[in-house]
Amino acid sequence: MRLRHRTGAVLFAIAAVTLNASFAYPAAKLKDKKVASKPNAAKVYGANCAGCHGAHGEGKSGPQLAGKHLKASTVEAIVSKGKPPKMPAFGGKLKGSELKALAGYVSSMKAK
Repeated sequence: MRLRHRTGAVLFAIAAVTLNASFAYPAAKLKDKKVASKPNAAKVYGANCAGCHGAHGEGKSGPQLAGKHLKASTVEAIVSKGKPPKMPAFGGKLKGSELKALAGYVSSMKAK
């Protein structure tokens, strides 16, 4: 009985180490190649858009974005260049990867 318990514990430990290593390897590989991680689109939206468009795209001083079925390419162009007189340009403030992530995030917003 003790042998079975030890064998089970050893197998569990091996499985845990193997599983942990499989999740850790890709992160280590990314660090070695210095690949930039994807920007968190929700954080970019919260920091730059929510003040005018609402936390969930419901609209405030700016128009509602949620549920509008906007194309990501259209959103990216408007965010980058602005839309006078109220919508400022963010092309100089946000990186290209942030603009793309943000455009995808906004275009996928659903109305609540």
